[in-house]
Amino acid sequence: QVCDVVRGVVKPSAFRAPITKAPVVLIGPGTGIAPFRAVLRERAAALKGNGASGAPWGPARVSSAILYFGCKRRDEDHLYRDEMSDWDCTLHLAYSREQKHKVYVQDLMRKKNNSEALASAIIDGGGSVYVCGGTSMGSAVLEAVKDALEARLKDRAQAEKYVQSMHDGGRYVQELWS
Repeated sequence: QVCDVVRGVVKPSAFRAPITKAPVVLIGPGTGIAPFRAVLRERAAALKGNGASGAPWGPARVSSAILYFGCKRRDEDHLYRDEMSDWDCTLHLAYSREQKHKVYVQDLMRKKNNSEALASAIIDGGGSVYVCGGTSMGSAVLEAVKDALEARLKDRAQAEKYVQSMHDGGRYVQELWS
């Protein structure tokens, strides 16, 4: 009703645009794409030389980026489709309701070529992973990252240890909600 009191909490975001040449992996299905739009738009501007002179994100400092995005249907809720073409990143799209069985971002991450590229970005490139969205998706994505690293490291315990070290070092960041 008009004039009713609404209580809320504002928490600072865990995400900061990574200023590094190391790859960034951004995983944000649905509304989880919101913080990554800013990161990818800033990257695109820096690559085009539109940044302020001396800005920490000039073209020489822009890393490669991999984005996993998902929504139910491309024609109904892929709101940033046109904008995404300007982001200069490797884009993986999961449309969960366009086929008989649901396909989510974590399913795309487990595909052999994607899994190998993910492990390479993280291990070889020293890349960071940023996850934003629902808690169940976050748990599933974490397992998919561990799966990719396990395939490379040949040991689940080593993969889990690697992810924990990424988390401890600020290279695996999640902002999740239920």
